[in-house]
Amino acid sequence: MVSPHSRDHRQALLSILRAGLDEVHGRERVRQWLQLNHLPGPAWVVAIGKAASAMAAGAQDMLGSRLQRGLLVTKRGYLTDTGVNNEQFSCNESGHPLPDQASLLPGRQLVQFLQEAPAAAHF
Repeated sequence: MVSPHSRDHRQALLSILRAGLDEVHGRERVRQWLQLNHLPGPAWVVAIGKAASAMAAGAQDMLGSRLQRGLLVTKRGYLTDTGVNNEQFSCNESGHPLPDQASLLPGRQLVQFLQEAPAAAHF
């Protein structure tokens, strides 16, 4: 038999879990940061990691036409359909947690991406 208190505790724990997950969601975190920290001029975005797709989508949401180019590198299988505009972003998947052959190309692309950024670009 489940006591009424057990249901209350379960709901409280689920509520805490949801709040914690909301606080670390990449898209929302980047959107909130960009709302508080305005980047003037053209913006170039680098998003690396398992949450890179979500982070790139958050940057795209907030930067709009100021977003000039982006580089997204994520774990194989984590490149999700978040609505990231592939015309603005170069998207790559690589090995994680251990780098593999597929990790070399995004590394070279990152160096090139940073070298090609104009002096006025904000990251």
